[in-house]
Amino acid sequence: MGIQNSKDDNFAISIDRPHNRIIFGAPGTGKSHKLKNESEFFNKQIKTNENPEEEIKSQIQEACSLHPKHQHLYALGFNHSNYLKSLNVGQIKEVYNIDDGAAASIYLGAQSRPYFEKIKDEAEIKNEIKSAQAIKGDGMLPYLIGIGFKFADSLMDYAEDDLVAEFDLDSIPQRKCFYRAIQASKYIKNEKYELKFLERVTFHPNYSYAQFVGTYKPVQDESDEKQIRYEYVPGPFMRIYVNAVKEQKRAKAEGRGPKNFLLLIEELNRANVAAVFGDVFQLLDRYGPNGDENGNHAFESEYPIAASEDIKRYLSRNGIKEDELSIPSNMYIWATMNSADQGVFPMDTAFKRRWEFEYIGIDENEDKVQDYEIPLSETKKVKWNELRKAINRKLISLGVNEDKLLGPFFLSKSLLESAMLKEKDFVKIFESKVLMYLFEDAAKMKAKQLFKLDEKRFIYSEVCKKFEEAGIEAFSFDEQEKDSVTVEDINI
Repeated sequence: MGIQNSKDDNFAISIDRPHNRIIFGAPGTGKSHKLKNESEFFNKQIKTNENPEEEIKSQIQEACSLHPKHQHLYALGFNHSNYLKSLNVGQIKEVYNIDDGAAASIYLGAQSRPYFEKIKDEAEIKNEIKSAQAIKGDGMLPYLIGIGFKFADSLMDYAEDDLVAEFDLDSIPQRKCFYRAIQASKYIKNEKYELKFLERVTFHPNYSYAQFVGTYKPVQDESDEKQIRYEYVPGPFMRIYVNAVKEQKRAKAEGRGPKNFLLLIEELNRANVAAVFGDVFQLLDRYGPNGDENGNHAFESEYPIAASEDIKRYLSRNGIKEDELSIPSNMYIWATMNSADQGVFPMDTAFKRRWEFEYIGIDENEDKVQDYEIPLSETKKVKWNELRKAINRKLISLGVNEDKLLGPFFLSKSLLESAMLKEKDFVKIFESKVLMYLFEDAAKMKAKQLFKLDEKRFIYSEVCKKFEEAGIEAFSFDEQEKDSVTVEDINI
């Protein structure tokens, strides 16, 4: 998997994987692990500069030559707050050889970031300003600046005098800092938005459209805990959608490629996907890699849908003034599914054809578990992969479908790594995970042919008892299958 970068290494512009993608395979083939590893690329799109001093000096010199100077310096302090927050005004002045006013602006911007990060988007601006004014100390002005940064989209069109009248700013420093912060928000780098590049959600039978996309819900009023109010609460789809759209707009304005966002859905077909996706289903149709003849971009939704009034209001509060929803090209949706699980919902052809499917074979990545040994008792052990493959061969001979077989990671890697330390405990774990799955699911109709038991006592507890007494002799392996599993003594 690769990320191709623009000239500025901070901004990843393409990921070499399908935009709508489903990974499927038998239990334990490592579907979730595969997507977890590949999804890490989305969270690694911000380049970390371990020694930014020269870069900061250069940016400060440039900012001091710009107009309005203080707005640029506020933003610069905010952008580099990790490196500047421990310095006071005098230290900033000395280190970067600037005047008192410039040093104070950088200082205030750097100190404002903690306030910005703790403010919730839906908070009342007036309440936040009152909280800032109540500090009556060094934190008041950075708090006001943080408020200005956070709500800049809503306040950008206010003149300075209008802000004073609307929000009762009672001193010149307050009005200057608040106004400058709002204007400075235009120069803050994308880190301002605390972008979340990845949303992960697990579907289940009761999962709904309201949970996935969003809906109005009762929430506790932060200004009065006894009061309940209703507000639109976005689901994982809407949260990642808003981040992707805002980032694409910013990237276009800055003349660069946008960063990418991923919605990762585990167990896709354990929910009724037609009900969960609703009209969003239409957005999964995307233009091909070359876009279309009318200039529509590659991998954007080909057929937008009308946004409900609730969603339009929510989008507007986030600076997106559009009447239609259309998945942008920098938003990826990946999912895992396993058709072998009991109780899964079928997916219709219209839904399936909007995805690219990737199958993980039953023995793919088996080399990663090749050397793990598991105890059969206090004195005997066997290689997990040998036993797994022998069981699978027996299941295949009994006519069991491939999607019911055991993948290499049916027993987790962490469990395999500690198996030899547990012995008796591990045998019980093996019974509850492997034997129960075989008895009650994979070989439910063929259990009498898979296990070697007296038919009169053919129950799960007897299967476990037989395994504890006889190890692999509990299975009805033929000679070839039995020879493929090497049972060894445990060295005590």
